Amino acid sequence: MSAYAASRPQSMASPASFVVQVIHDPQAGCWISTNDELPVATEAATLEELIERVCQIAPEIAELNQIAGALRLRFVVDTEAAAQNG
Repeated sequence: MSAYAASRPQSMASPASFVVQVIHDPQAGCWISTNDELPVATEAATLEELIERVCQIAPEIAELNQIAGALRLRFVVDTEAAAQNG
């Protein structure tokens, strides 16, 4: 599953790519995403809400960290970590 978030539409030619790790924490009842390179970390009640949240905050976080241009976000659900937490 891929999602794109662009802070500047004219810079879509060469987006910066980031893999966002996603796990489900059944004890907390939420989905958690992290990426140390961007850096971004957030949580939401559903996977869909989590992806939407990351796409909303990633451009601002990138700008604050001097990452210019468009972003390419790839979401990877870590089922092994989810199984260990469950």
